Amino acid sequence: MKTRPWIGAAVVGLILALVPVVRADASPASMMLTNTQVHITNRYPHQTQAIVAYRDSACTGWMVRGWFVIDSGDTRHVANTDRDYILFFAESNGDDTVWDGSVITVNVPNKRFGTCDTYLQQALPGTRPLGLRMRNFSPGLETFTISLVP
Repeated sequence: MKTRPWIGAAVVGLILALVPVVRADASPASMMLTNTQVHITNRYPHQTQAIVAYRDSACTGWMVRGWFVIDSGDTRHVANTDRDYILFFAESNGDDTVWDGSVITVNVPNKRFGTCDTYLQQALPGTRPLGLRMRNFSPGLETFTISLVP
């Protein structure tokens, strides 16, 4: 049986075309997600306050931080994350408007805080349950801004 040498070369070429190309000088650190700065812009006519939750190596679940008070028209830096999503809850201080969700529910105090969500599972005096919504964004963004709009 006679073989054709070009068939072997074609098969090798096809296999090599399917192998992902990585720069020879690429380090593992350069291939990881970079930290994204997350901001909240208040486009609502009243002052708002917000909490955020993001994955953090210090927690087995979510790091939850708040309250961030944001005047109408202002923007506030609220977190840095190496993920491509963030959870948040916001409410108006001028009326009953809320930006909430159902991804996770945490029992938060009415004063400034920052802790792992495992400590916020139980309803304690001085806390209230709030549902957080998720916002996804493109990996590798330098900044991502959530806009609170009416």
